[in-house]
Amino acid sequence: MGRRVLRPIFFSALIFLSLVSVSFGAISNDLLRKGNERMRDKDYVQAIVYFESAHKADPYNKTVYKHLSVAYHNLAVLNSQKGELENAIRNGLSALRFDPESGIIKEQLSIFYNNLALKNADSGNYKSAKESLKKALELSPDSEVLKTNMYNILIKYAGVQLAKENYTSAVKTAKEAAVILPSTPDAYILAGNIYYQQDNFKDALEYWEKALSFNPMDEGVKKRIENLKREKAVERDFGTERKTFFKIRFDKELDSRYVGTILDILDDARRSIRNQFGFYSDTVIPVIVYDDEQFQAATAQPHWTQGVYDGKIRLRYQDISRDDANLKRVLFHEYAHAMIFIHVGGGIPIWLNEGFAQFNEPDADFTASDKVFLSDYVKKYGKFSINALDGMFEKKDDQGAIRAAYLESRLFFDYLVEKYTKYRIKRLFEELKQGKPWQKAFTEVYQVSIDRIEKNFNNYLDDLLR
Repeated sequence: MGRRVLRPIFFSALIFLSLVSVSFGAISNDLLRKGNERMRDKDYVQAIVYFESAHKADPYNKTVYKHLSVAYHNLAVLNSQKGELENAIRNGLSALRFDPESGIIKEQLSIFYNNLALKNADSGNYKSAKESLKKALELSPDSEVLKTNMYNILIKYAGVQLAKENYTSAVKTAKEAAVILPSTPDAYILAGNIYYQQDNFKDALEYWEKALSFNPMDEGVKKRIENLKREKAVERDFGTERKTFFKIRFDKELDSRYVGTILDILDDARRSIRNQFGFYSDTVIPVIVYDDEQFQAATAQPHWTQGVYDGKIRLRYQDISRDDANLKRVLFHEYAHAMIFIHVGGGIPIWLNEGFAQFNEPDADFTASDKVFLSDYVKKYGKFSINALDGMFEKKDDQGAIRAAYLESRLFFDYLVEKYTKYRIKRLFEELKQGKPWQKAFTEVYQVSIDRIEKNFNNYLDDLLR
């Protein structure tokens, strides 16, 4: 859905009303005159003192009301310009109390509420931001900027609730966003995502299809719907078992002791990756175990695929049940993918994603067979190239290219850790998390050109493959 931008509103013009000469008693008249002098000096606090005194002397005089309204309003604008938004709101409300029909005061007060909402949102206080924008919209119900800001804050708030597994609150907040901008698809996509994480396929499908009706060209949503329909058909009769940080769904014929082993290994993977890279999540990660036919039907992946992470860890029973070492390797690998997605996002090159996942596999040795294969592949197709790696992963029907891509990614990741330490890898992930192109992030973190590091690694690889 992309980064949602919240828009501040600025309205800095001060209102000065002409002070009409009136006769309603010497005391009130003198107070009003003194207040007017303070207004000309922009001493709004002292002006309010005089005007409030005049109001006490003649509480029903509408002219005094107008002067109080102007003074409070101008003080509120001054507060806002200094960043004192709470004071701006308090004084703006006082201005509105003395002139409740003023459209300008209502508009300005709504702006104060809006900018306070953005301030709260920046500090992660989305609940307060939502309440401030609600008040802003009561004052300026037709403002498209306010509606957009409310929509974006609700989307962010729902995301925070989802991360904490407050599914009921998250989906409620997403639906509130949909009411604000009913023709904008993001809220429907988010609601569908929340239902999907709860394995509520019916409602997930309903909301994704609604999102697609507003943006029929969204290939991502089309793919989610397609995958969900396949998954729904396969998993209709699956059982569920849950541990603290994982929820596993499986064919009921699968040995329950085997399910327990999977959960224990995932706990080990969680501890290992947390200790090495500081990546962990308290969110429950869904894990689904299929037989061979079910896996193919649910994922449409090539036959050689042993596991997939697409928001859920998906495993093929026939592959991971060969022995405990293979099961451990696959589970660590897919959990590593989950951590990359959660902590860095999807905008990283495939080679880095796969290199990280393989690095975290326990006892993943570079075997003699691997050495012979890669040596022959390099001689036939040329030296290692970072920019060519992702393209090699796309050759789904070329198992030789796929195997070479995995091996080169793994060895290159190992090389980066060995030569430059894990600290640099962590910095690279942080830069990528900010949305930088990987080439730019890479050269900034490693202080070396892509061409130079390729040359250095190819020298390293030549020595390794001799």
